[in-house]
Amino acid sequence: AEASQEVIWSCDVTGVATCSAEGLITAGSKEGMVTITATSKTDPSKKDSCTVYVAEKKIESLKLDKDEIEMEIDATKHFNVNIQPSGASYWMDYKVEAGSAVKVVSHWRLSMSYNRVEVKSGSEEKTQKITFWSVVNPDIKTTLTIKTYRPKVKTITVANKEIKFTDKNEKMVATVLPAKALKDVKWESENIEVAAIDSSSGRIIPIKPGKATIVATATDGSGVKGKATLTVKAPEIGVGLKGSPIYYGSEPATLTIEPKVGGLYYDFDVINNNPDDLQVYKKDSGNDRVFEIKVINQRAKTATTFLKVQSKAFPDATTEVGVSVKTIIPKS
Repeated sequence: AEASQEVIWSCDVTGVATCSAEGLITAGSKEGMVTITATSKTDPSKKDSCTVYVAEKKIESLKLDKDEIEMEIDATKHFNVNIQPSGASYWMDYKVEAGSAVKVVSHWRLSMSYNRVEVKSGSEEKTQKITFWSVVNPDIKTTLTIKTYRPKVKTITVANKEIKFTDKNEKMVATVLPAKALKDVKWESENIEVAAIDSSSGRIIPIKPGKATIVATATDGSGVKGKATLTVKAPEIGVGLKGSPIYYGSEPATLTIEPKVGGLYYDFDVINNNPDDLQVYKKDSGNDRVFEIKVINQRAKTATTFLKVQSKAFPDATTEVGVSVKTIIPKS
């Protein structure tokens, strides 16, 4: 049997439109959208519906102020989609081209003549398109092209740094601004005889004590540089003195030298500032770390003589040790 064609018409919103028993839809006094439902009289479970949009005028076009715009990564931007004529249907939908460069956060009617759209960019530099169309008439559409970009480096700041000669895991650190700029920098040392540096990680390779100018250069093509002074400190020296005070005819004092930082094995010199009274010599000719100090002048006066201990490898690595000398009083 042929299904009954009798239906009951209904409208879910009053004031926007009405629907007669015959299905005649009449616009109301205000704009908006309503859902019109047709329900079978013989089987109320059978029904269908459609959406009706009510506006002052029919939409003719959607237009953008600009077809292409640029925006920074990780930023928010607003723009307008103009509705023509003013007061026409403002309902619209959109589709973002595949990708993660931008997304539409929201859109809303801001006036009778345009919709406001908020978009947010991601962290990717890319060109992406968004197409907007009228819900009432999907053939009416407009497309916006958005190019996202990362801002160029404006400044690079590198703090001065001081390290020990034995520090092998120290790194230079660069502060790059603005915050969204590419953080990668290329490191260089202007004094590679003092310190080298890994160009990508900034790890310092000390060569010898001294000062080196370290340069960080932006890798985004901006040419921005930052400089700092790196000071490599000489190894410290530890000394041990046994047998002091000494006098003419006494056993010599023994001076033992060790770097305070382990793992360094370098020879040393002991500079005698009082050669008239003292003799300084290696205890063992093959050992540049143990010296003996002997009084050679019978008339040497009671005093403290300071000997300078200096690394042969690092002339800046020095220390002083005081040797006490006693006067011998002749027997009467």
